[in-house]
Amino acid sequence: MKIVHLLTYYGDYIGGIQIYVKELAKRQKALGNNVKIITSSLYGKEKEVEGIKVIKSPVLFSAFRIPFTPILPYHLFIEKIDVLHVHLPSPWIDLCSVLKKIISPNTKLVITIHNYLPFADTFPKKIFSFVHDKIFIKLALKFADEVTTCSEGFAKSLPYKINDKKLNIIPYGLDLNKFKSLNLKKKNQILFVGRLIPEKGLLELVKAVKSIPKLKRLRVLAIVSETYKYSKYKEECLKEGKDFLEIKANVPNEGIINYYNESKVFVFPSLGIDSFGIVLIEAMACGLPVVCTNLPGPSSIVPSYAGVIVNPKNKKELMKAIEKVLNGNYDSNQIEEYVKENFDYETITKKILEVYKT
Repeated sequence: MKIVHLLTYYGDYIGGIQIYVKELAKRQKALGNNVKIITSSLYGKEKEVEGIKVIKSPVLFSAFRIPFTPILPYHLFIEKIDVLHVHLPSPWIDLCSVLKKIISPNTKLVITIHNYLPFADTFPKKIFSFVHDKIFIKLALKFADEVTTCSEGFAKSLPYKINDKKLNIIPYGLDLNKFKSLNLKKKNQILFVGRLIPEKGLLELVKAVKSIPKLKRLRVLAIVSETYKYSKYKEECLKEGKDFLEIKANVPNEGIINYYNESKVFVFPSLGIDSFGIVLIEAMACGLPVVCTNLPGPSSIVPSYAGVIVNPKNKKELMKAIEKVLNGNYDSNQIEEYVKENFDYETITKKILEVYKT
């Protein structure tokens, strides 16, 4: 099959969707498929990643983290595609995928809903989100042949309904040859991995840790992707955690594995935009217990023997959960085995290819 993955960013942008597409595309290619990636030119200049061609569509402007690429329809229309796999949400990309489907009805349109739109914390963003959720995304879902999401809880929590006949629940996966226990000596360290944006909850984590007794014995290591310019937010986090917080930016994915293995607990304090949490299964694959906020997707992938689930924005609850995990007796082998049984990328790739052929 000739497969094209269409997504907002790709290249030196480090994020869960980008890792997912990279891992999926290279395995699809290894199975004999012709695979390309079409994206915006906003991050990175790569024309090829893992032997897969990357087409960069120039960005005219960006609004609310969404790049507008006016010649993207042209890039799609000149491609003869068996399967167009679109990774949403992105109001411009979903419209372009609909146009492609109208002009090339034999192209199978597969949509994966990865997340919600960013927080609508201002009036313009609220209008933008309303138009997207009520018009753009519904139009794309209407024209889609198949739709996938990473968890049933996330699918049910969306502000729009997906046709049950089109819906496929397929979790994200991991390269289990990379993410595994290395039996490294543990440091008295709490680990955070994610984008340096307010929605990911780093500040809430820092405030919670600051409240834990015997603070001097604890250290928080935040591995962040500084994709967006939140310098004031970063300064606030560093000020609040001046005695114990260290931030390391844009660490290559392969380099994070040691940090998972050296830490005692992984904390996922997201405030409400995550549908799954690839970093959660990365941590658990290394045998690391986790603390996770009670969001529909993330909470559904953390069993009770692997960690503690807390309500978002609750500093006291988060503090107690971290203490509980630090003082608990978690079986790292059991946690690691759980990931092996449920989130192997080889199995995930086969499930996606079955959706393409449905």
